[in-house]
Parts: sequence; structure tokens; C-alpha cells
Amino acid sequence: EKDERKVNAKSLLGVLSLIFWQYIRAALSRIATYREIKRLCQAGKIDIKLMNGSYFTAKNKNDGFDFILKIGNTVLPVKFYSALSTRDTAYIDPRGKVCVRGTYRKPLSRSGRPERQAVKRFYRLPSMKIRKDFISKKYTIYPVFLNEPPFRSVKLVDKLGRSTDLYDTSGIVAGCRWLDKETFISLVYAYASKRKDQTDENNGRATD
Repeated sequence: EKDERKVNAKSLLGVLSLIFWQYIRAALSRIATYREIKRLCQAGKIDIKLMNGSYFTAKNKNDGFDFILKIGNTVLPVKFYSALSTRDTAYIDPRGKVCVRGTYRKPLSRSGRPERQAVKRFYRLPSMKIRKDFISKKYTIYPVFLNEPPFRSVKLVDKLGRSTDLYDTSGIVAGCRWLDKETFISLVYAYASKRKDQTDENNGRATD
């Protein structure tokens, strides 16, 4: 009887894992990305502060930034915006309306063969705001949507319905810069390296 319970529990766990795998993958990816960014910031003497302790499970539509970086006189409030499937394509207009298009396998098929169905889902980017009393006026604010895990493609749609790759444009939607993980980490890494070189140079002068 105990063995049967164990088997049933494992089966239930397996089913739940399959159902929620997309969410689990997104959460793990966010955690890994944040930790990588944090390590870079610590190495480069860049201030980083976690603003949302539940950032790894926060919904895309939730208002509020997940963490914040201070780079010189620039402040980067960052919010994760994740694709549940890397096969999806996101179409975004400048006002922040989002249409996510993907192809999904039907759970049941009359033919008995795997069949796929095109699905469209409609959202709106959250209205991201940073408290004015949280950051001094002397800093330039550079808010960011961090697309991780990424969509297969992100398109910016104009008023005439024409779409272009978002990364070929200025990448600003709903008042925020839209960046993928590689681009964002490259920017942080470049600044961290520059900051380290400046520190080493200053220490060398002080020694001389």
C-alpha cells in the first residue's frame, strides 16, 4: 500500500511538472539571470538592489520593477518580461499593446496524430513607474524591460500595421527600453570592466 502511494505521488508530481514546466523554466531562468547580473555588479562595484523578492514568479502584467542598478549618474530600474514558450512571437505597438502568437500541440486529436494549433493571446504591457522620491533628480532614469526567457522574435507594430524587429529600432515601448539578456549583460559587463580599469588606474596613480 505504501509503495502504491509512492507511485501515485510520483505520477502526480510528474503530471504537475509537465503542466507547470513553462512557469518553472521561466522562474529558474530569471533566478540564474539575476544572479549573473549581481555577480557582475559586485565585481564591478556597481550598486544593485532587489526591489521585488518574488521577481522569479512575478507576472508579466504586474506593475513595479524587480531590481535596480546605479551606474554612475544613470539608474536602471529593471523588470523581467518572460516568454512562456521560446517558440512564441510577440507583436507590440508603441502604446504597449501586446499580441503573442504561438503554435501549440493539441492535447487530443481526432486523427490520432500530433496536431498543432495557432493561438493568439492579447495583453498590455504594465504601466511602469518609479517613485520620484526613490531616486534623486541628479540621476538619469533608464527603465528596462528584460526579456528573459526570450520570445523567438519581438516585433514593433506601427499605426499602419507594419511590423519591424524591435531590436532594429530604438527599442522603447510603454516608456521602457526593451532588451534581451545578452544585450543587457553585455552592457553591464562593459561598464563593470571599464569601472575596474579606472579603479586600477587610480590605485596605480596613488601608489606612484
